[in-house]
Amino acid sequence: MSKDIAKIGNQTLPSSAAIFAKNWQIYQKILKHNHMRHQEMYDVLHQFILNYPAKLFSFLDLGCGDLSTITPCLIDSNIYSYTGVDLSPQALEIAQENIGYIPGKKKLITGNIRDVVKELVSTKNLKIDIVFSSYTIHHLNTLEKKNLINDICQILHPNSCFILIDVFREEGESRDYYLAKYWQNITKNWFSLTKDEIDMAVTHMETCDFPETENTIINQAKNAGFSKCEFIYRDKEHPGYLLVCYK
Repeated sequence: MSKDIAKIGNQTLPSSAAIFAKNWQIYQKILKHNHMRHQEMYDVLHQFILNYPAKLFSFLDLGCGDLSTITPCLIDSNIYSYTGVDLSPQALEIAQENIGYIPGKKKLITGNIRDVVKELVSTKNLKIDIVFSSYTIHHLNTLEKKNLINDICQILHPNSCFILIDVFREEGESRDYYLAKYWQNITKNWFSLTKDEIDMAVTHMETCDFPETENTIINQAKNAGFSKCEFIYRDKEHPGYLLVCYK
């Protein structure tokens, strides 16, 4: 691993990160063919960042991957500091090729996002303007999400925000029903993937995906201290939403 990538906490890869690292090609296919609506959501995110009221802002990216999706949103922004965190050393090695396009100070950290945020909480004099996470925190259980959102609120400046791109269950929908519905969508619409790749995606979801309902996440955010939560993008066909929680 490059000496330019810091390490925090336990870097042992859980099943979700291990699958992600071993099957990078699948992820690239998903991005290329927009199966999870990255294009629409990151277009909206880009406009939000361009209109962000702060003249300069710091940006913490939890579960940053290889930076291929977030970099275009930051190239022409007023960012002065970027920190990316991911469990996958392979992803962060690729990220080093993209991070140079982001203005300002830059840092990559290999670690569990919960460990990293918890350490930032203990650093009382360090505050962030934007905390961002995309398709990551649904891997945590409900209590872990609650604790992470509490910690995120603590490391944010006043009048700052937490931006979340993730999947959500409908109200009253069980995890089993959500997964069955999603698997049907994958089988029907993810045409770029082979049968083996679809099987691997389904296995990953069954093992690692624990999405919450909208109300659960919004209640967790408000209980943590966020004053307002706003969905600025909802997809009609894919259960991916873009949520902004304002402090």
